[in-house]
Amino acid sequence: MALSLGAEGISYLEGKQWDATLSYRFLHSDRVFSRSHEQAPLRNSSVSDIHSFDLTASYAFTKRFSASLTLPFLHAEHTSAWEHDGVQFHTMTAAGVGDIRLLGNAWLLDPEKFTDGNIALSAGVKFPTGDDNAQDISYQANGPVKRPVADSIQLGDGGWGLVLEVQAYQKVFDRAHIYLTGQYVINPRGQNDTLATVPDPVGIITTNSVPDQFVVRAGLLYNLWPEQGLSASLGGRIQGIPVHDLVGSDEGW
Repeated sequence: MALSLGAEGISYLEGKQWDATLSYRFLHSDRVFSRSHEQAPLRNSSVSDIHSFDLTASYAFTKRFSASLTLPFLHAEHTSAWEHDGVQFHTMTAAGVGDIRLLGNAWLLDPEKFTDGNIALSAGVKFPTGDDNAQDISYQANGPVKRPVADSIQLGDGGWGLVLEVQAYQKVFDRAHIYLTGQYVINPRGQNDTLATVPDPVGIITTNSVPDQFVVRAGLLYNLWPEQGLSASLGGRIQGIPVHDLVGSDEGW
């Protein structure tokens, strides 16, 4: 019987078994940072709303080894005045397929023997399938023009990436597990060819960077109704882009 830990994606599949999941996330952002410092004058002058859907198909070669393919879809909006005439607020939109990820996965411990806790390592490729130069109408003082949307809502970054993941769980009492998942994407490409949409106070002209990315989640999951696969989890999440890439240059916006 497969062990399911809900939305965190930690599960045991039997050999020659397929699994499909669909996850949805909504993100609202109205704060701008440079490194760890918030750009106070830009607060509430730049608002992003992002709806993301991840469709993942996994195939288990054995109970210990599997592969997974994730196809992301995004619908994102960015509202500001500085992308337009500097006075009136308008919204620019981007929608479509994001950067596809293909991973190979392996449990470090034998799932037949270690049923209460285990660690999985994954490695794979991020394909530059998302449009890194999505464009929409910008309303300038001399009339509307078409230009790239803000980097915060671009569908892709334009670079091939190496994806590294870790997943771990441990049973703490009946029906309850603690979990930890982490992902780091190494993007060797320094910049893409998309002209950056930069707030006027910054005063630079450049192209968008292709940065490394990371995300870490941790928390507690409780199986409310194991027979029907119903569970609830409570946890935290931290994600971002580092100032310096592990491989390649750090140039761009």
